[in-house]
Amino acid sequence: MDRQHALFEDLPVDLQQRAVDLHESGVAEIAYRVADADAVLRTIADRAWALLGGDLWELTAQGPKPTGDNWYVDEQKSESDEAFASRGQAAARLFVRRAGSSPDYLLTFVLR
Repeated sequence: MDRQHALFEDLPVDLQQRAVDLHESGVAEIAYRVADADAVLRTIADRAWALLGGDLWELTAQGPKPTGDNWYVDEQKSESDEAFASRGQAAARLFVRRAGSSPDYLLTFVLR
């Protein structure tokens, strides 16, 4: 099982029910409501997974659409896995704060 699906399976049922499968949008990812980002990020941190980046999506009448807004973190050569995971968490949290709290916003996370 890939980490995208492992993350989904590790989340509480209520978060799973609010998640959006982007398969119909042509993307093999699962998106989460911005309001649920903190819980999703805690789960990622609890698993000691590193975040490489993520994308912001918007729910529209035609379905989920990418906004073109995203973030990413480059791993430094001398950086420990723990330091990289911590930096990825910080970058993700900053992006979430800047994204705003629209109930129509969704986030995807790229995991290492």
